[in-house]
Amino acid sequence: MDNVEFSPDLPQTSQRERFKLPEDPFMLLFAGDLRTARKNLDTVRRAHVKCPPNVHLAVAGGVENSPYPAMAAALGVADRMHFVGTIRDMPTLMRFGDRVIVVSHPVGDAMLERGVMADTLSVVTSSTMGSPRFTGRQMPRPLHLQHPNVVCVSAMFERNGIADLLHAFAHVRQTQDTQLYLVGEDPDRGLMEGLAEQLGIAKHVQFTGFIADPRAYLAEADVFVFAAHQAPGPLVISEAREAGCAIVATKVGGVPEMLENGTAGVLVAPQEPMQLAAKVGWLLMDSPVSAQYATHAKRDLKRFSVQRVREEHLAVYEQAISQCEERRSQPSTRRAPVA
Repeated sequence: MDNVEFSPDLPQTSQRERFKLPEDPFMLLFAGDLRTARKNLDTVRRAHVKCPPNVHLAVAGGVENSPYPAMAAALGVADRMHFVGTIRDMPTLMRFGDRVIVVSHPVGDAMLERGVMADTLSVVTSSTMGSPRFTGRQMPRPLHLQHPNVVCVSAMFERNGIADLLHAFAHVRQTQDTQLYLVGEDPDRGLMEGLAEQLGIAKHVQFTGFIADPRAYLAEADVFVFAAHQAPGPLVISEAREAGCAIVATKVGGVPEMLENGTAGVLVAPQEPMQLAAKVGWLLMDSPVSAQYATHAKRDLKRFSVQRVREEHLAVYEQAISQCEERRSQPSTRRAPVA
């Protein structure tokens, strides 16, 4: 479906028709790429959640060859699944929401700027502790990594700051004999391996590829680095905190609030390799300071519980259902949002 801009002059019913939105209540999911699509519905499947009979699923984003249809059939909701718009339509589509959930306050601010109404917005921050992903699974065997080391768990995309980290690491290597472990996969890996060769650090950088359970790498990290250029609420930050890592991360999106504004980790500007190098080198050289940050990372982790995330989401869902039922019982007075 082509990108459709919101037209404030049209009545809301016409807006819904343009996006082919269902008339009944619906849950809007943003598919994005294939991996995101799989994660979205796999979360629903793992939680054994089924939508109420009158609630539809509206999926925006790249859905060609996605697992949505098959997984929706397994959930028994295939007849209530609709494919609407593209990922570029997200700000417009969100204006139809009775409730809009975002993973951090900066994302919420961005949604407000794009026209999402403040009284529909809820912030439920990202968390991983107690996730079914590792429940009942033993900790992986120790890897006996070389020390001192720097560990990064990230998809190998340039936008995730991998090139910045390689440049920073090359600078750190000038004064310290350290090793870099890059845990992750994806299309830009070849480019990043080439960059490591160009920088003369290839022998000291290990590209591990995709690791389903990276806890062993986090457990042995002397410094954990998150260098992304943008990040709404990266789950790997909560995983690194749970592991008690000394963290250096870019000050983007929801990262500062996940690191207590710098108390539970060192914050640096994005796309600034020299600043990143300075902070990584500092933590590698100053063991007491590194240990202090690692200790702070482990404090007050209750808010990173998936149980908290579940309860907050359910509270939002219940509020949305209540609002919907109240609206259905009264003549409609809601107007189309202004673009």
